[in-house]
Amino acid sequence: MHPAPKWTLLARILRPQGRKGEVLADLYTDFPERFASRPEVWLAPAGFVDAQETGAAETGQEPQTSKVLAHWLPVGRNAGRIVLQFANADCISAAELLTGKDVDWKIEQKDAASYRGSGIAGTIDLPSGWATLTVEASDSTLRQDLTDLIERIEKDHQDKLFPPL
Repeated sequence: MHPAPKWTLLARILRPQGRKGEVLADLYTDFPERFASRPEVWLAPAGFVDAQETGAAETGQEPQTSKVLAHWLPVGRNAGRIVLQFANADCISAAELLTGKDVDWKIEQKDAASYRGSGIAGTIDLPSGWATLTVEASDSTLRQDLTDLIERIEKDHQDKLFPPL
């Protein structure tokens, strides 16, 4: 049995912004460019992530999956916020229905038992200030995938998978 998924709050939708279903949102992530590389998000009732973390009563509404088609950071009085366009909102009235919702990512976790017998052990040092990742792969495909991942992490510090300790 896998542990319950964790959620990360990315933004909270404030209001429609534009005629094609765009919305203006308060931004809660330091990496808004990740909307381009990981466009699948979950639209949930406000406070959903906090309720999940504290074990509070169900909000009554389940999060719905959506896809970010476009995003940009506005300037002027809305600087520090983000404009998002979702696949399931193509007009102002559809955007109005999203007002007040949270934009979340679902983080699936695996328990330690799911890794037993997979040949994972050993150590790989990540870039300066990052945690050490312990892995060893007996399977050559898995070993190549891990090597490619580490090279990508080292090459692109903007896409930090592990925050500094």
